[in-house]
Amino acid sequence: MTGLAEKYAWFADYESNTYCLTIVRNCSQSEVLRRLGADGVREMSDMVAVWQETQEVEDPTSVVAVAAVGNHVLLFEPHGWRGATREVAEGISKGTVLVSHVSTINGDTRFIWAEDGVVQAEFELQSHWDIAGARAGQMGSMLVEAGFLDRESGLTDDSDVYLPAAMALAEMITEVRISLEILDNSQYLCATF
Repeated sequence: MTGLAEKYAWFADYESNTYCLTIVRNCSQSEVLRRLGADGVREMSDMVAVWQETQEVEDPTSVVAVAAVGNHVLLFEPHGWRGATREVAEGISKGTVLVSHVSTINGDTRFIWAEDGVVQAEFELQSHWDIAGARAGQMGSMLVEAGFLDRESGLTDDSDVYLPAAMALAEMITEVRISLEILDNSQYLCATF
């Protein structure tokens, strides 16, 4: 593992490789939930409580949890994917910046960066050389720095690096570092949508 991805190596083994993690800059938890159209908001003491919530609902993919990280919001979907869809990213990012990445039970992965309703970059983690969006042409050096690309040999096909590199790239764009402690021990507002 190279680049900034090294500091996120822990994420490759996190609870489940089925997740969607989204960071929204300078936005409140309630505003993010409103933009999602989420309802049934409940307070959760930590990530363990969020995971338990997914066991108690009919559709575990509908559970979303948001935590404040400074002025920003961490949105976590334990079994979901919606935060990394173009429609949700464009909607939530109006007036702000959103970065989201997802890994599904089917092995699908995706990264999306949107600012003020416009997708700046989007790609499948396994196909990180095939980027679309307004800033697609500017992503090369960022992918190297994040750890998607090896400085010496170019592209990497090491699937163990994709999730940590996605976390590193999200930090580079949002300037928000998500640690294991933040992810596990934050207080969350949990809802369904």
